[in-house]
Amino acid sequence: MKKLILVLMLTILVVSFGTANARLSDNDAVPGQDVIIPIICEGSLDAQNNPVFGGLNTNIAIGEIKDGSALPDPDSNYVVKAKMYIYNSKSELVYDDTRKWTKFDVVVDNCKDIVRDAPSTKRSMMRVDMPLQSGAQMPLFAGYVVYQQDKTTDNRFLPWGYLVDLNKGFASGFNGISAEDGTGPFMGEDGGSRAVTAFSLFPRFFLNNDKDDTFNWWIILAGRNELKGVNNIMYNVTRYLDGSICNEDEICRSLHIQIPDELNLIDVVEHLPNDLKTGCNFPNNSCGGFAMLDISEAGTRIINPATISILGTANDNLDFVNQFPYYSIYGWSYQRAWANSAALSWDVIHEIHRIYCSGTENGYAQGVGNSADCSVTIQQ
Repeated sequence: MKKLILVLMLTILVVSFGTANARLSDNDAVPGQDVIIPIICEGSLDAQNNPVFGGLNTNIAIGEIKDGSALPDPDSNYVVKAKMYIYNSKSELVYDDTRKWTKFDVVVDNCKDIVRDAPSTKRSMMRVDMPLQSGAQMPLFAGYVVYQQDKTTDNRFLPWGYLVDLNKGFASGFNGISAEDGTGPFMGEDGGSRAVTAFSLFPRFFLNNDKDDTFNWWIILAGRNELKGVNNIMYNVTRYLDGSICNEDEICRSLHIQIPDELNLIDVVEHLPNDLKTGCNFPNNSCGGFAMLDISEAGTRIINPATISILGTANDNLDFVNQFPYYSIYGWSYQRAWANSAALSWDVIHEIHRIYCSGTENGYAQGVGNSADCSVTIQQ
């Protein structure tokens, strides 16, 4: 009898572990059908629109795990190919390309090559500037890349990203976004029908000193821009991260940062209240802490006039009735500290924690446990 009970217990354990699946609409590190990854590299354009690069770059590696039969194609040694769509920070398509994988292959890309390969007339679409602590500006190219499988639909891709500035000794890795069962509108999973939502984000910050090569960025990648004009419904709406930022002495102050675009690069120093820095005795001492920020969007709808207020990553149900009630959002905190030599310098990327939206999307439950009610309020 004891042997039978033991066998039954082991069987239950095997079945329990064997049937566990990653939950769609969770921000989890699992193989995906499609891949989304932000790209940032240092550089500007000369008078002929040729890129002139600095040291900072984003390297991409995507592994293929399924093997399988070769696809019917003149180049029949590959088992999967993907369309590659390059967007700027405002979600405007810059250009597209194709990538192919043989079995168990790793395909690599990087931001600088992606910019070089862009049509010369479109490279400027990716240009942004980030403030440095001295008040100068750091010229960058920024956007994001979507790899969507063509002719196959397996969850077979593992994406890795690396933000590197090797001449200065900086290199940090982060997971790319692996969209289970394919991505689609608003960067959702399951073909776009299941958003990876958030009501709140909790980014870390840490400033080691006040040198220009020391900085802390929050990288926020959202499934849409703030509402401006979709499906012929025009908006005058602004989207914010709203809440508090606290240093390690438990001094907290309010924080209000606009996030208008799909890819938002936020310089924490620019927004850090002065008395928090004073409380840390910065720059004589380092200054660290974290923020507690809700996602909010408010303004007016111009056609079918109304005042609109959105909490969390929800969509206006007049605009996206029933089909896409939410959009996805992802975030990383990039901290780097320059100490006059590569040997003493360091950098790190943290994925930003979140509270999910509660409720349902296309009949499926959204966040369970750590969740809050993402809502749309309309007053006409």
